[in-house]
Amino acid sequence: QLESEQQQASVQDEWMDLAERIDSIQGNDVWRSDPSCPLYEQERISARIDELVHLMRRRDIFELMFVLRASIGRNKFGLLHEGLFSKALAGTKVLVETYHNVVCAALDFCCDAPVSPDEDPIPTDARLAFFNETRHAYGRTALLLSGGAALGFYHTGVVKTLMENRLMPRVIGGSSAGSLVCAMIATRTDEEC
Repeated sequence: QLESEQQQASVQDEWMDLAERIDSIQGNDVWRSDPSCPLYEQERISARIDELVHLMRRRDIFELMFVLRASIGRNKFGLLHEGLFSKALAGTKVLVETYHNVVCAALDFCCDAPVSPDEDPIPTDARLAFFNETRHAYGRTALLLSGGAALGFYHTGVVKTLMENRLMPRVIGGSSAGSLVCAMIATRTDEEC
């Protein structure tokens, strides 16, 4: 019955609440909480989390930028293994989510935090260069809407959910009905959509 309710969910938060309840019943919440898994490099991820947190606590922004630049990659440590995303409905391993949250916090720290008082401040152009290099190395997410006819309705639902959650990528493309949806999005502001 919960799965039926989940299919009828009209907003992402409702869908996620039901996913967590289903995972709890099926025991997938235990799988998510247990960091051990042969599909990814759990020890290296844990070590990198500890290193990033330590550098932020020390306010060592230069070393933090160096570590981030060397370690950010889409499939670093096996983080994108398909098996990590096909077991539980509510998400992947908690350790993977923690890693992503810590990396985001470290990037925010590099952007906003001043250096320690005994050091010279980091010039704005150095921070900008760091973020440009990091973005170039990491790449950009793209949304590709492929297919026509009835799939156009699914495309609009996907776009609506991404926009409501402020997750809409800047790069979009599509074919058939997907290209029409992309054209409508690309020619309008977020408010107009």
